[in-house]
Amino acid sequence: MENKVVISLFLIALAALVALITQATGGITYGLDDAYIHLSMARTLREHGTWGIAAGEFAPASSSLLWTMLLSLFAGSRELLVWTPLILNALFSCALLALFSRQMSTLSSCKRFLALATVALCIPLPLLTLGGMEHVLHALLCCLFMLAFQAKLGSGSRSCSLCILALLLTATRYESFFIILPAALCLFVLRDKLTAVLLILSAITPTVVFGAISVRAGWFFLPSTLVLTKNIALARFILSANMSGILPALTELLRPLL
Repeated sequence: MENKVVISLFLIALAALVALITQATGGITYGLDDAYIHLSMARTLREHGTWGIAAGEFAPASSSLLWTMLLSLFAGSRELLVWTPLILNALFSCALLALFSRQMSTLSSCKRFLALATVALCIPLPLLTLGGMEHVLHALLCCLFMLAFQAKLGSGSRSCSLCILALLLTATRYESFFIILPAALCLFVLRDKLTAVLLILSAITPTVVFGAISVRAGWFFLPSTLVLTKNIALARFILSANMSGILPALTELLRPLL
């Protein structure tokens, strides 16, 4: 009962925010340009069968493979497509709240309601839903993966669901490796080496397949968004080291060896 109340309140708050946005802008508007990049890629994929922004030109402009493919399923109508991220995120948010409620079944009604409301506000689900990105889906998959991993450790359940979730996680966000790798190492230490290997293979499958396609098309192995982020982080590190005097000091120290 509590989850239905919280989900209803969440949907009411979301509807109110959407109404304010559409009244102010004349239509649904997302706060990040990344959402529109996904929409453009989804439309190009649906209409021309090309992974990229422009028809016939491959471009790895997104590291969220699953999200782009999900959006492409609804790209037949441009009017529907622009609302698709909001609708999908609303559904995934409701599923996430229902999942949390199920895990809190031992709590009293009042405590469960407060816990679910805190989760919805602190994540915060309404803003992530309005962002039009894959973060709510990723959060849901992360929770499902951790529950499947817990079940694997507790009762030795089948590894199939765990491997499928690992594949979906990395297909949603490459950063999911930081969740899957510790789980695989834990299984390896517990002498479940087969499951650990299958888990790693499942996790790297989307990356390897997409990377091979990207390299064949003349691009980097990783999506351009990740390559650009890495280069920016490296440039910031070098700049901060130079400004703090670390690099000049190292240069002087190594000068006799050069």
